Amino acid sequence: MKPADLIGAAGATSIQQRLAALTADDGVARYLLDRLTGEQVAAITAALLKAPGIEAQLKIAMP
Repeated sequence: MKPADLIGAAGATSIQQRLAALTADDGVARYLLDRLTGEQVAAITAALLKAPGIEAQLKIAMP
């Protein structure tokens, strides 16, 4: 496992936990992956896209 894979798993888990805690009254949230390398952002994004059922809750925009 590469370091970026570990960061990807940790970042994706953090975002998944926040999504799981949402209520019907919550609005839209924006998560910025600031101060990370492109490889780290890609690893988090890839981990999120592999998670079942998450893609319906996400809109991912990358430069």
